Amino acid sequence: MEDQDTTPAEADTAMKEPDSAVTKQEVDAHPESISPEAQQPEETLSVAQKMRQDVGHQAGILWFFEVFTSLFQLVIGLCFFGFSLSTLDKLGKSGWVMLFSEILAVIVVMLWTKRLMMVTGAYHRKLSCAVRFRSRKPMTIFGFLLCFVLFFAISEVGEVIGDGILSGVKAMGLQPSTTLTAIDSITNGSLGGLLFVGVTGPIVEEILFRGIVMDNLEHYGRWFAIVTSATLFGFFHGDIPQGFSAFLGGLLLGYVASEYSVVWSAVFHIVNNLVFSTGLGKLTDMLSGSQQNILDIIMAVFSVVVLVVLAISQRQHIVEWREAHRTAPHAYLGWESPLFVATLVLFAIPAVVNLI
Repeated sequence: MEDQDTTPAEADTAMKEPDSAVTKQEVDAHPESISPEAQQPEETLSVAQKMRQDVGHQAGILWFFEVFTSLFQLVIGLCFFGFSLSTLDKLGKSGWVMLFSEILAVIVVMLWTKRLMMVTGAYHRKLSCAVRFRSRKPMTIFGFLLCFVLFFAISEVGEVIGDGILSGVKAMGLQPSTTLTAIDSITNGSLGGLLFVGVTGPIVEEILFRGIVMDNLEHYGRWFAIVTSATLFGFFHGDIPQGFSAFLGGLLLGYVASEYSVVWSAVFHIVNNLVFSTGLGKLTDMLSGSQQNILDIIMAVFSVVVLVVLAISQRQHIVEWREAHRTAPHAYLGWESPLFVATLVLFAIPAVVNLI
């Protein structure tokens, strides 16, 4: 019989080869299951390359959005104001032009990302534009009120940090400017500007940063996706004082989007822009200088107390959430992506110039 003709050495080899083949298939299919000690340097490098390319593509999506926003601004501006040199000056000051151009640009981005295929060697993953409008879990009244208070507190803390930076720059003899001045000029007496800043702008940004960018990075861990999208969101504003508020707000918006849905993050973003920034700002402008200072101090102290109390009372929940949504090993190697770094630098340039 054939079994009897097989030598012990051949039998041993025949038994080992299938096991080796299976092991190799398992390694190729599930590289994350291999211990760090067993991984070869080239495998680790391959994972790092995938992360850099994945994060870089998210930065590329922002540039894609910026390019198409500018193109739509130009086309719509020419339709609204005609072909003249003054048209270029009006493009960034018209709320209606900004409103329609961003809506059209984000639609193009969603259609583009739906068909985009990332390829890194044998790694293929189709990017998703399926924005999570359906809630992961229902928003409770307590959760809504808690998020509302948190957004108010974070908005105030961010404003205090921004004012501190501006005061420090002014003490150096410089005359800094911020994008808030441009925003005020857009919203002042303009329905289109008010809708752009308070409604459509927040919706577009939530679809872009939380619905697309954050969602595409969530397989590396929710916390990593939230921090990365919030960092891009902060730099995207091109303004250091406002960037701090945007980064802090982006962390909370990312949490809301990941726990509930992009719909809820858009709701709170609208509340922040329409109520806390625009509405509250208009009300405080009616006060005298000394009254504004007193109100600012009261709101700042209240906000810090709220954040400290919530951090202490919810510390167990925060720890459990972080443990449940750990960041994948070496995920932050993705931040070494040349496109990601270039995006942060290029968005930071106008922010620095404004301070000078």
